[in-house]
Amino acid sequence: MINFLKKLFKKKEKIGLTLDRLEDWFDQKTKDSYDNITNNIKELKQKISDEIIITKENVQSLRNAELHNDKVTTKELQFMEGNRDSYTKRVLLFIDSIKFDENTKELTEKVHQEVNNLSKSTAKAYHILTNFFSDESYKVAQNIKKIDDHFKQLKELLAHKEIKDIEQIKEKIDSIKENITREKQLKDHIDETEKDIKELQKEKRNILSEISNKEQSQDFKEYHRLNVEEYKVKEQIDEIKDEILHYLSSLEHALRKYINLYPNEEGFINKYIESPLKALVDDYELKIISILEKLEEDIHTKKIELKDKKKIKTLQTINKINKAQLASFLTEYNQFMVELRSLNERLKQHTIIEEIENIKIKMKKKKSEIENLSTKLSELNNKLSQIDIKQIKNNIKHKIETLLDIELDID
Repeated sequence: MINFLKKLFKKKEKIGLTLDRLEDWFDQKTKDSYDNITNNIKELKQKISDEIIITKENVQSLRNAELHNDKVTTKELQFMEGNRDSYTKRVLLFIDSIKFDENTKELTEKVHQEVNNLSKSTAKAYHILTNFFSDESYKVAQNIKKIDDHFKQLKELLAHKEIKDIEQIKEKIDSIKENITREKQLKDHIDETEKDIKELQKEKRNILSEISNKEQSQDFKEYHRLNVEEYKVKEQIDEIKDEILHYLSSLEHALRKYINLYPNEEGFINKYIESPLKALVDDYELKIISILEKLEEDIHTKKIELKDKKKIKTLQTINKINKAQLASFLTEYNQFMVELRSLNERLKQHTIIEEIENIKIKMKKKKSEIENLSTKLSELNNKLSQIDIKQIKNNIKHKIETLLDIELDID
């Protein structure tokens, strides 16, 4: 009771260490205990290796053993040989399966299972062999038992709480070193990525400034002015098209009836029905005037019959269309087309829009690079947030304090 109270109120040793000294200090502090257990493990492994050699020799002796009783029948002899061959092969397979290059803990479990399997699968053959070669069979069986016993002892050593605690702490010390290295790498990578993003953002601002300068240049203003003029000319051309279409579309019904009277004119008139402006431009002699005059005459003479309202509207439209008016349409249209072609040529000479578009492509690429790096930065920060050196350090501190019964401060 007194010893218990002394231990309870005994002041624990206080140790202060920097993280870079922790591993060497812990190795030194646990060296005797760790080496004692690991040496015992090495000795057991050596005993197992030695026992394997002896087992192989005894198996060979069993194979070579001769019968002391020469009054055995041929059938009994064959029966014995079959079981001896089966038993010795199975034992050698078990022996050869023991490889210390495997995980030792997993090997102890495997050997224990193999011994059980071997015992079950060879029980009959072993029993038969003891009737013929009792000494040789017994020696092999004892070898297998010793190997099994050594592995049981090895399993106990590997399960020893102190060795497990020491190995866990060693693993955690390795882990904190790896995490510190990883943390530094991530921080360096983050700094580098942030620097790259800032540089790209600077380049992006320069590109925006470049676009702005281009859009404020005299060349761009001139291009814009020409573009506006082009738009206005196109509007005027469209007005001419609409006016011609308005006139001729109202005559379509009457013209189709005209085709029925004069089928030889079908090709010409269909051009006006399908594309009035193009037909007018191609009609150099304004042949359409004579056709309209003939159409008007046929309506009056009732060769072409139309309903009253349609007839009145058709005749009114024909009266509005004359050669001078169509010639005026064509002249105006041709002038606008000449002006439009001139504007197009002048616009083609300006490369400002292409230059701006190329700069915008650079801008798009730059934005994409910034987005990719920002995603990468987010991933790096997420990985960094998952590394908690303080928590790992406190966990190691607690385990070492519990194992060595000390107070530890890790800086």
